[in-house]
Amino acid sequence: MFLTNCHLRAGKFGIKITGEEKAMRPFMRVLGIGFVLPLMFWGCESKQEAAGDAYLKAGDAGNAVSQYEEALQQGKVSDAFYDHYTQAYILLMQTQANADPSAEMLDPLKDSLLSLLKQYPNADNERQASSVMVQVGQKRLTSGDPQSEESGYQFLQAAAALPGKSEDVDAEFAAAKKDYVAAKLQDAEAKLNSAASDPKSTDAIVADYELNQLLLVTGEETPEMQALWSKVRLKNLNAYLYFSAPGLLDEVDARINKYGLLLAIVKYDSASSPLLLGIKVWNASSGPVEFDGTNFTLVDRQGNSYAPVASLKAFKKKAMVEMGQESDVGGLTFKLPKGAEPDYVELKVDDGRVGRKYLP
Repeated sequence: MFLTNCHLRAGKFGIKITGEEKAMRPFMRVLGIGFVLPLMFWGCESKQEAAGDAYLKAGDAGNAVSQYEEALQQGKVSDAFYDHYTQAYILLMQTQANADPSAEMLDPLKDSLLSLLKQYPNADNERQASSVMVQVGQKRLTSGDPQSEESGYQFLQAAAALPGKSEDVDAEFAAAKKDYVAAKLQDAEAKLNSAASDPKSTDAIVADYELNQLLLVTGEETPEMQALWSKVRLKNLNAYLYFSAPGLLDEVDARINKYGLLLAIVKYDSASSPLLLGIKVWNASSGPVEFDGTNFTLVDRQGNSYAPVASLKAFKKKAMVEMGQESDVGGLTFKLPKGAEPDYVELKVDDGRVGRKYLP
């Protein structure tokens, strides 16, 4: 926001607003000043509120917000105050969205605006706010930056959740989501095809990472996404998904790269009964790890867990794997009920470290 005495400053974000040296105080106080006002002052319009109204009418969002916040400090506001105060925040968001839709200050501004709209519902304000949020969301979703894309999707979701949203919001959200998902799936499939023609390629591992990113953004797996991910997982079955490998990715999201114990499936007979898995483990965590077959669990697509009925080869007894080293191949058999579909196998050691491998 347009601030002078807090951690968000106009200079930091390149924002130029009339009267900014006078204007801005932190909107990230969660608009705490004056949300609860003494009833004795309710309905009275102060000089500060009148000045805020004038600035709002002139299109000067920064000074409007500044004056309205001074009115809150005075404790004297009219019945129409919060409608106008919310309008100033909408104008502030619109001004910054036009200048730079990727600006970081838009995210807390969105949260403050949603808080105002929740406490002081107004259909016209909700309609205007939804249109601005869609504008920000659409531009961020096509930015090519994963963090910006994720926040852009959140803007679209917020707009769609407003009761008084613009009538076009749902269609615009659906169209933006459809295009975004299609583009991401096309890119992941291209990497999978590249890996298929080159045994040494790591593109299939990158494809898995990108599908994880897509899931983080949208929060759901579409049938098309599930089908492609199954192919990617089949290609990567015997590979360690070591997303932090040097030169693989420019930046790694810790929400995706969260397993210090990496599993590779060297044998997978999904048609056998009991189910047979041949597994090796790479220790990418911070110290040595000790485990045997009893530390593994198989989980099906309904969320049911199964302990191995037998441990074979290296998993028959406790084995120690040093940091940065690979285990010998071990075998596990699982007995699943008819119709159960394996989802992933998980390794969890006594100190809480975890490894997980999803199955095709």
